[in-house]
Amino acid sequence: LALPAAVAEERLSSLQLETVCFAARRFRNKLPDGRTAGYVLGDGTGCGKGRVISALLYHMWNSGHRRSIWVSATSDLYYDACRDLKDLGADIPCMPMRKLPPSGPLDKKGTSANKELVRHLGVEGDGVIFLTYSLLVQTGQRRQVYPCILSSQEAKDKLVEKLDEKLRCTEPGACGVDGSGGQVKVRVGDRVVSLKNLKELQAAELPLTLSIERVLEKKKPSKDGDEDADMDSKEDNGELTSWNSRLGQLVEWLGGGKAT
Repeated sequence: LALPAAVAEERLSSLQLETVCFAARRFRNKLPDGRTAGYVLGDGTGCGKGRVISALLYHMWNSGHRRSIWVSATSDLYYDACRDLKDLGADIPCMPMRKLPPSGPLDKKGTSANKELVRHLGVEGDGVIFLTYSLLVQTGQRRQVYPCILSSQEAKDKLVEKLDEKLRCTEPGACGVDGSGGQVKVRVGDRVVSLKNLKELQAAELPLTLSIERVLEKKKPSKDGDEDADMDSKEDNGELTSWNSRLGQLVEWLGGGKAT
């Protein structure tokens, strides 16, 4: 095992260490179709499955496999996962996937998804991404967040009139300006994501810069080889990509077909 002696001898029970050895050995095997073999741990509550998983991730990290995902039943267990890694002395960054945008490749420099990933995992983007089963199967749409600067009470009132209690626009119209001074025109379905509720918006002092999220419409495939059009064509074919699903984001981040 690629674990420090102190971890194997002092921070894992004999049964936990035995399980880590079995699982690590299993991971070195290949299935008939070429995929890496897995290991099922059926221990009940309180047996220390989190500690075993943390030790396996530590072993994989020291073996050169620097990217892993941890899937669990509830998001609250994220803090337990971080605690188990810390107790083993594993200096492995871990972040919850719910903090990442719902669409977009995680390794594409300059994107909002990559910026958030780097903020938590570092420049290389290596570490552990923690998520729940419900989030793993979530599919989404391409989204864009744009600024809306409100400098007058009139502009603020216009926007408030167009929003429902969930800060979602119910009618289109112009209100505020963007960062370059151009007029912002909201659409039905746009949502203010920088505030929690309508009361907070009404009480906010001017000038005020809001972040508004918009679901982008799919483009029709073009003959010019447009990248977005090609991506949308894949979505239409039912293929899961980093642009339309959490699973697609993770598969691409792990290396796609080259993931181990």
